[in-house]
Amino acid sequence: MRKAPLLPLGVALFFILFPAATEGWRLHVRAFNPDEFQHVHAGWSVARGQTLYRDFFEHHHPLTAWGLSVPLRGRAVETDWAAGRDFLIKGRRGFFALSLLTLLGTAFLARRWGSRSGAVAAAFLAGTIIFWENGVEIRPDGPGALLVLAAVLAQDHAARRKSGGWYWISGVLWGAAFGISPKAAFPALGAAGHLLAGLFRDGTPERTRSGRWFGLWLGGAVVVPGATAVVLLAQGALPGFWTYGVRWNLNYATRFGPGGVFLTLLKKTPMVMALGAGGYVAAARRALPALSRADAFPFWLMTATLIGLFLNPVPYGQSFLFFLPLGAAAGAGVWTALEDVLARRWGSSGAAASLGLLLAVGLGAPLAHRLRPFDRNDAQWALLETIHARVPPAGSVLDAWSGLGVFRPHVDFFPQRNVEMRKMFPAGWERRLLDDLQSGRAAPRALVGDREFRALNPDWDRWISENFEPVNGNVVWLRVPKTSPPKPLENLPPPR
Repeated sequence: MRKAPLLPLGVALFFILFPAATEGWRLHVRAFNPDEFQHVHAGWSVARGQTLYRDFFEHHHPLTAWGLSVPLRGRAVETDWAAGRDFLIKGRRGFFALSLLTLLGTAFLARRWGSRSGAVAAAFLAGTIIFWENGVEIRPDGPGALLVLAAVLAQDHAARRKSGGWYWISGVLWGAAFGISPKAAFPALGAAGHLLAGLFRDGTPERTRSGRWFGLWLGGAVVVPGATAVVLLAQGALPGFWTYGVRWNLNYATRFGPGGVFLTLLKKTPMVMALGAGGYVAAARRALPALSRADAFPFWLMTATLIGLFLNPVPYGQSFLFFLPLGAAAGAGVWTALEDVLARRWGSSGAAASLGLLLAVGLGAPLAHRLRPFDRNDAQWALLETIHARVPPAGSVLDAWSGLGVFRPHVDFFPQRNVEMRKMFPAGWERRLLDDLQSGRAAPRALVGDREFRALNPDWDRWISENFEPVNGNVVWLRVPKTSPPKPLENLPPPR
């Protein structure tokens, strides 16, 4: 394979390094997504001796919370505000480092799939707004996507080396990715499908070897989920995981399709989307004559991951982190084919100049988007510090969906209760919560997100106004109890 032309390579490196540098700065000042606080709060709760699914609600798989709990142990984030702020920033830095590894893994994968320039594939991925907006946040999707990428590379290596040991390693990585996010199940099913297709090859030795490889792969894939199930069983949390980590996600009440995110990607990065689509078509053409062939692997992976986006009830942008590296690597293969066509027509220098210009134009628009103003976290820092100062470490918080009580206990089993979550809550939850507040069994020292609570019932409006007062200027959705005892809430809605 001849080398990639230097000019497009230099342009690709610019479109990797510049957005990476800007995000390295932005992560310190960009507003936090409430999801980030949710995941950190879960890790903090585990670090303080609580158990996922048993002592508090969580519908994500457990490895992220368990992982975050490790550095939180021994950190006085609930008493030292500087320590809490430092952890949130360092957490983002850690996830930023994982995103850089994802770029590197995408470059390696592109080379494995036939591209001459892994840097171009990494530039395609770095050019998507979703990668930086969601991949750097403290959420399971970034490390989950990185583990999926590692599993793909390991399985590709196993197929090339015909190594059962590497098939076992790839299975372990697939299982670890699933332990972080159930979204990893879809590409994992594609990987399993490719192995199972080998059972239908002609010749008994081929089928026997494929069966052994699949057995090793499956044996590795159950290691992490199996160990996770044992730990949850020992903690008495396995029934809760089944209820909230499995059934809750399968029966999610809010549903929408991935079309909106696809349309945004198409508008912002049309060149990357076109090349990715071309890469998928090329993978399908290679695979369809014989789905068990080694070069059918990309088709199995991308098809299963795409199907997963349509089966996912809420395919927000972070869900695309599992597909975008695959699409970028496949699109880089089309880019290499385009290099060859242009080199034959215009020569090496003409092809290099044309491709450099095309890359600059195609990735310039999303880069310009990143230079636009963005929401900053100054107000969040001020509100977090206010809660830290006004609510003692043992004082509880009643939060709707701000996440600002990240380092404080919550009044009941459900730490957050936004509209999507409320659709899934057990019948009568509102009445029980209001009864607890009226009787004093639940006595939050801070109420965060009162607009969400006011939407539940008009009587909340009066009760909030009479029993809480705004703090931190005129920020009405952060309130703390007055010194007088709470007044009763009358005219409660009937039980549902």
